Amino acid sequence: MLGAGAALGILLLACGTTAPAPAPAMPPPPPNTPVTAAPESAADEVVARVDGLPVYASCVRHQAEAARAAAPTRAEAELRAQALDECIGFELLAAQAAARGLGARPEVEQARRAAAVSRLVELEVERPVTRAEELPAAFRARILERQRWRLHRVDYRASYFVRFPVAEHEPAGGPADTAARAKAEAVAAALAEERGLFPTHVLALAQRLADGTNVEGGAVDLRDHRRLVPAYADALFAIPEIGRTSPAVRTQWGWDIILWTSQLPPRDITEAELAEELFPEMRLAYFAIWSKTLGRGVHVEINPEATALLRREERDATTPADPAAPAAPAAPAAPAGPALPTAPRPSEAP
Repeated sequence: MLGAGAALGILLLACGTTAPAPAPAMPPPPPNTPVTAAPESAADEVVARVDGLPVYASCVRHQAEAARAAAPTRAEAELRAQALDECIGFELLAAQAAARGLGARPEVEQARRAAAVSRLVELEVERPVTRAEELPAAFRARILERQRWRLHRVDYRASYFVRFPVAEHEPAGGPADTAARAKAEAVAAALAEERGLFPTHVLALAQRLADGTNVEGGAVDLRDHRRLVPAYADALFAIPEIGRTSPAVRTQWGWDIILWTSQLPPRDITEAELAEELFPEMRLAYFAIWSKTLGRGVHVEINPEATALLRREERDATTPADPAAPAAPAAPAAPAGPALPTAPRPSEAP
């Protein structure tokens, strides 16, 4: 399955089910037969109900694990809330699939629920919507309007820097500034002819040549020229190719050597080309809206203890074998970066 179906396929897999091909000899279910989810174990807690049918904590846990693997920095509370919403959405789809004769009773195994839901999505989303032009016109227009900035895009570059810091109170040309400059220029000279560099290479060389002097390192995400500190931007955009470095450049924090790490290149495309590029995302968004409409008139009841139950399950799943094991050390604070504080990322409209 592609597009919206792919997203649902991930949901099915995360909930511990698979979506086999429908068996031709499958007996048809009685009309309007409710399809009930199965608990993972006798201790599986009910965290919500959809028209009386249970949503189990194990489904939410599997969904949260899949989401955590894709976005490890997201907050746990946000992951659990999204996972609960997705499991409720799956039950809505399963009930609709059963009501339309696409599933079977629970004793025919959980896999049939997955197959029924997959078939429903295929018939009502995947087959009717294969191109951007087949999405509702008003829906398509809203997305294209929000993404119009992508039609004409300037050059965005990501970078990494190593820095020999100079305190703000140190005068330009003073002893501290001169020493930092000498170290930075030595590193820049050693890297000047190198290609295909990675941040680890640059930092390792800087630390080796620092001879005990403090060296900082930091990454800067994709930014265009006007959204970086001018001295840093000028040096970055003068680098001839990805994987190479700049000469030593003075910023307000010290002397930097900049590595160009990746690029979102400039371009000009038509609205039709943009629609084709965005179609997978557009169909996923359409799928989300379509699935929510199935829930109209359906009574969804969240267990008041759901948050506590899910937190307890998360603790049980992640508690180390040795509770006395020391906690991981806190990460050091990142050095000040050259990105201007109000700069949006290129995934946001400028």
